[in-house]
Amino acid sequence: MHSEEIRNIFLKYFEGLNHTIVSSSPVVPANDPTLLFINAGMNQFKDIFTGEVPCPYNPPRAASVQKCIRVSGKHNDLEEVGRDGWHHTFFEMLGNWSFGDYFKQEAIIWAWKFLTENLKIPESRLWAAVHESDDESAEIWEKEIGLPTEKIVRCGDKDNFWEMADTGPCGPTTEIHYDWGENIDPDGLPNSSPRFVEVWNIVFMQYFRDEKGELSPLPAKNVDTGMGFERLVAVMQGTRDNYETDIFAPITDRISDISGYEYGDGEDVKVAFRVLSDHIRALVFAIADGAMPGNTGRGYVLRRILRRAARFSRNIGIHNPILWRLVSPVVDKMGNFYPEIVERSNIITQVIRSEEERFGKTLDYGIELFNKIADKLERSGEKTISGEDAFKLYDTYGFPLDLTQLMASERGLDVDTDSFEKFMEEQRRRARAAGAFDVVHEKKMDFERITQGEDSYSLCYETEVAEAEVRLVRRQDDRIEIVLSHTPFYAESGGQVGDRGTIKGETFSLTVNDTQREGEHIVHICEDIEHIERIISAIHENPTVTAEVDHERRKAIRRNHTATHLLHKALRLVLGDHIRQAGSLVAPDRLRFDYTHFEAPTEAQLSEVERIVNDVVLKNIPVKTEVLKYDDAIKSGATALFGEKYGDVVRMVSVGDFSKELCGGTHASRTGDIGLFLIVNEENIGSGMRRIEAITGESAVNYVQKIMKNWRQMEKQFIAKGDEVFKKIRQMEDEMSKLRREQTKLGEKKADEIAEKLLLEAASIDDGKLIVESVSISNRNMLVDIMTALERKFSSGVILLGARLSDDKVAFICRVSPDFVQKYGIRAGEIVRKVAEITGGSGGGRPDFAQAGGKQPQKLNEAMEFARKNIAHQIAK
Repeated sequence: MHSEEIRNIFLKYFEGLNHTIVSSSPVVPANDPTLLFINAGMNQFKDIFTGEVPCPYNPPRAASVQKCIRVSGKHNDLEEVGRDGWHHTFFEMLGNWSFGDYFKQEAIIWAWKFLTENLKIPESRLWAAVHESDDESAEIWEKEIGLPTEKIVRCGDKDNFWEMADTGPCGPTTEIHYDWGENIDPDGLPNSSPRFVEVWNIVFMQYFRDEKGELSPLPAKNVDTGMGFERLVAVMQGTRDNYETDIFAPITDRISDISGYEYGDGEDVKVAFRVLSDHIRALVFAIADGAMPGNTGRGYVLRRILRRAARFSRNIGIHNPILWRLVSPVVDKMGNFYPEIVERSNIITQVIRSEEERFGKTLDYGIELFNKIADKLERSGEKTISGEDAFKLYDTYGFPLDLTQLMASERGLDVDTDSFEKFMEEQRRRARAAGAFDVVHEKKMDFERITQGEDSYSLCYETEVAEAEVRLVRRQDDRIEIVLSHTPFYAESGGQVGDRGTIKGETFSLTVNDTQREGEHIVHICEDIEHIERIISAIHENPTVTAEVDHERRKAIRRNHTATHLLHKALRLVLGDHIRQAGSLVAPDRLRFDYTHFEAPTEAQLSEVERIVNDVVLKNIPVKTEVLKYDDAIKSGATALFGEKYGDVVRMVSVGDFSKELCGGTHASRTGDIGLFLIVNEENIGSGMRRIEAITGESAVNYVQKIMKNWRQMEKQFIAKGDEVFKKIRQMEDEMSKLRREQTKLGEKKADEIAEKLLLEAASIDDGKLIVESVSISNRNMLVDIMTALERKFSSGVILLGARLSDDKVAFICRVSPDFVQKYGIRAGEIVRKVAEITGGSGGGRPDFAQAGGKQPQKLNEAMEFARKNIAHQIAK
């Protein structure tokens, strides 16, 4: 049975049992800062389980095939992938859920029937595990299913009790295990023997654990099930190695074509095939869902996955980028079920290829660093690479420990693996601590209720002034936070800043500095308030107020928000359909737009984007907003932003046939209201992520006027008009370059003269020269030039030069010929370190060449005298 067929049978089975079939959520979580990636099927239903949102399904049950990535926190399988045939970073999770509907009996019976009747798995191959206290589940397995008692295994909390967190919903689990046969382990049992593989895990959320650790029954009992798709397919296709199934076959076939190896050509080859096959799937799906390789958070995780795969490719003789060539077999195999990877295959390929090529250079730098470490050890007679150096190679340059060990053994060196493991454990500790993004919670006092009734009904699309009643009020230090019955104020959301304005009562007037959403409340924040108690008392006496938005500020925000939509569309037209919004800021004075792209756009491309937006502005197209069903909006061509959660009903903002986006913000009435649109900055903010800052309306006019004013001043300064200014600037640059060249020649001539004088006065030692002198120069470059001139006529000996620079600092430079290093043990690095310390500085370098600096020029003579005596002492020994 092919994997595609198994997926479809599962979904049709539960659809027939009145489950709503829910599409997989993106692997990049929406509005959940506690997760780097979606790592379980239940993640997208978390708000339903916790009661934060009502269950939207009728009956309240669902089924799904969820794409998951486990690479952080306690669910981190990254370093295990490749060592066996069943660990993965990316996998699919089949699941069915009951939200206070059916419970243990139905969940167990339906799971059993699916496996035995729909997939035809022999009953003799299946065992069950239950929690040691769960007599109810054990009885269902025995009496309803007919499973022999000896095939029902009772386990403790470690294996069969699920908890969402230290406190909260929890409960026992039951599992279905597949038995590979007594020949593997005659006495083995589920959860403790390789003879068995867990196929299905069913969680019964029936308790709540409080802060004391005590359990109490939940009023509504839920079911959360999960079945690893790759494991199930392996069982159905008769293999204990998931990588031998048809899921991975197209990828492993492509690796074979590229490398010339087959999957079974030895354990090292198998490891490389597994790592490449697994990691490319994680990269494809993560990038398709909006993640990009980078230096922090999930971006850093993706970068580690990619680099780990690139390293293992060397084990099968591949030294050029390979991962980008594996994108197409993943897309071909899985694109029918996950169309988003087909739609974004080009950008996925480009991002991976770009990152691989950059890493190839990094890997070369790592090899160079390794050679420096090894050279240093050999010169000092040591034989062991420190754990710190090995960890630096691993963490900074992506060197696995085994690669460092292999390269070390080739040079007769060992690696301090114990110390390396200590550094690794410290990194794991930091990773576990950072497994979730930081979420800062400000401790707030409770609201005081002023009047009864519903609150926070938004009128922000209809009016900018309204009469309302104060429903809730809260004092926070020197500010008052107010919730109204209804409000024209827009609360910060979707990148658009919150409104400002005023709230006026019968005897008071408050300035609203910001508007935020807190749960279901729209909170008006009034800061730096005097006489707070008097104002709160006045609100109690008469809670009726007039709420009025700052009209000019709102108008500017509306312009910028509509301009953001036009910019988004223009970028897609110029750079490609892979462009996706990754963040935004819509403020009154500017807009900021973060987007996914793998390289810097050219000046010509940015100019074209600017031209397209201004063309739409000049056409003065009406901006239309309408509320409709999500599916209808998407079918009409609307763009939905990745990472955003949408309900069944959405708000769509259209600009003629040019742009359609789902958006809850406020917008201009017509594109002409935007006025002038200008891009003022474009920059890289991380691998695969870029940022544009732009301005519109009055801000754009002020910007142009300032530039024109400066330009007119330049024309006066250069006594030129238009392009003649640039011509004169180029002439000045040519003249400056000529002067610098002449200055360099004079410096070199002076350096030669000083070097000649030093050589004439140098002391002779054996067949070499000893020069330890201070020189009168003003900058460090001249010191280097003098050393260069000396080296041309210097074959053996020691040179140490010191100088007091124009900035009242000290510079040292030292050269020791190889024969003096060998014969007398004189090392340039040690010399400059000691003289630098005397002058309050630091420095060092190689045995043959080193530089240093100091901060106390008055001690220069003392330092040079110390060096003379020290060098003479070493020579005399």
